[in-house]
Amino acid sequence: MNKTIEKLLLFLSDFIAINFTFILWCQLRQKAGFVSISDTGESMMLYLILFIFWYLLFVFFGLHRIQFTHSRIDEILDVVKVVTIGVFIIFLLTMDISHDLSAPVKTSRLFIIIYWAMMIFFVGGGRV
Repeated sequence: MNKTIEKLLLFLSDFIAINFTFILWCQLRQKAGFVSISDTGESMMLYLILFIFWYLLFVFFGLHRIQFTHSRIDEILDVVKVVTIGVFIIFLLTMDISHDLSAPVKTSRLFIIIYWAMMIFFVGGGRV
């Protein structure tokens, strides 16, 4: 397969997986009774920002290089590593230091673990 086509398919796979994960995660949060974004314009901007964040992280860690010697297990382990780092960065960026450190962890903050697992499942599944 042509490398350009392969990179395009990888890009589309990641785009679909990242956005599908976020949409599904938002729906789970809404069904659990937590705040969700209802404005379409805001949600589209957030989808774009999140995708750019993940795309830059994947490029930085080399997940958008075409490697023929890479095994599926190595690919999944690389995805787990990068997604874990990315979710940790998101966790730190969305953390309210004065509130989150003085109170026990709330259920709404634990939803980031669900996001982490879904990202690994969908992005990893798109690459295998």
